[in-house]
Amino acid sequence: MTIESLLASISSGPTNPHSSSGTNAGAGAADAAAPDDKVAKLLADSDQQLDKLINELHRRVATEGGGGIGPGIGAAGSSGADSLLAAAADAIPSTSLVPEPGFVVKTQNLETVGDWPVGLKVFINVCHSPHVPAPPLATDDEIRAALNAEDHAAYKVPLSLSSPKADRDKSGKTCLVFDACVHTGPLEKAKADFDFKLFLIILALEWVEEKHKLKLSREFTLPKLKAKGRLSKHIIRRAKRPIIAEVAPSSLSLPTAAAKASSKASPPRSLPQPEYDIICEPPAGPPEYIVVRVRLPDLKTMGTATLDVEARRLLLEVPDAYSLDAPLPAVIDTREGGAQFDRATRVLTVTLKC
Repeated sequence: MTIESLLASISSGPTNPHSSSGTNAGAGAADAAAPDDKVAKLLADSDQQLDKLINELHRRVATEGGGGIGPGIGAAGSSGADSLLAAAADAIPSTSLVPEPGFVVKTQNLETVGDWPVGLKVFINVCHSPHVPAPPLATDDEIRAALNAEDHAAYKVPLSLSSPKADRDKSGKTCLVFDACVHTGPLEKAKADFDFKLFLIILALEWVEEKHKLKLSREFTLPKLKAKGRLSKHIIRRAKRPIIAEVAPSSLSLPTAAAKASSKASPPRSLPQPEYDIICEPPAGPPEYIVVRVRLPDLKTMGTATLDVEARRLLLEVPDAYSLDAPLPAVIDTREGGAQFDRATRVLTVTLKC
C-alpha cells in the first residue's frame, strides 16, 4: 500500500467502520475504508510525524468539504487541483490534464499549523501545460511592473494548485509536496529570464500560503529535479465563449442566438483588421464595463465568425474577411459578457464586465 493510496482513502472523508447506517451503500463504504484504516494505523505507529501529517490532511479535507478542490485522488495516485478560474465549478466547462515537469522549489514551514510543525520541508513542483489559461498580453514595462510588485501592476499569471501530498525527503523524513501549474509560455520565459523565474516562485509560495495557511520561508533552494514525485492531475475550468446574437435590419424583437463556438485558431496575418472603438464605463477611474464596437462593412452575417475573449484580449476571426486581436484596457471577467451583430449597421458590439 503506497502513501498515495492511503491519502486516497483520507480524501474521501472520515468513515466509521462501526457506523449503524441503515443503507447498504453506507455499510459498503465502511467496509471499503477498513483496510486503509489499518494501513494508516500501521504507518502511524512506525512514524509519529507521518501520523500528525495524516491527521492534518484528514482535517483539511473534511473542513473544505470539496468546495474548492477538484476530484479526489484516484487509483493512479494523482490528486485533484484548485482552479483559479472557477467559483461555480458545475456551471463552467472543465478540462482534465496532467502537466509537464518544470523545476522544483524547496523551502520549509516557519509556523505550526495544526499538526504541520515548524521546520517541515515543503517542495513545490512548478510545472506547466498549454491547456492552462495563458496570462494576458502585456508589454515589457507591464511585466516589469509586476516583477517589481508595483502598486499599479496589472499583469497576472493564472496558476492551478494541487492539494498537498505527503512524501519523503532524501533523509527519509516526511515532507509536503504541492504542484503549481502554469501555462507553458511563462515557464519557457522563466528559463531565459531569472527575474521572471523568481516572480513565478514567489507567486507559487504565496498561493500555497493563501490556500493552506502555511508560512513559508523565502530562503529557498532549487534542487536539480524537474519534479518531486508524481505530478497531480489538474482540473481546469474555463468560461464559454460569448454567443453572438444577430439583429435583423427591420427587427425590433429580442435577438435570437446564433452561436458558433470553436477553438481559437491563429488568425492569418494577411486578413485585414477591421476598425473598432473601445468605450469604458465609467469613462473616468477603473471601468466596470468595457464595450467594443467593431465595424464590419463587408459582412452580412456572423455565421462563420469566431469570437473569443481573454482577460486582456478580444479576438475575432471571420474566414477570408477579417482578423482582429484587440488589447483591452483592463482585466475583464471572462465568465460574463455578450455580443450582438446589427445587420443593418454591420457593427458588432461586445459588452464585457470587468
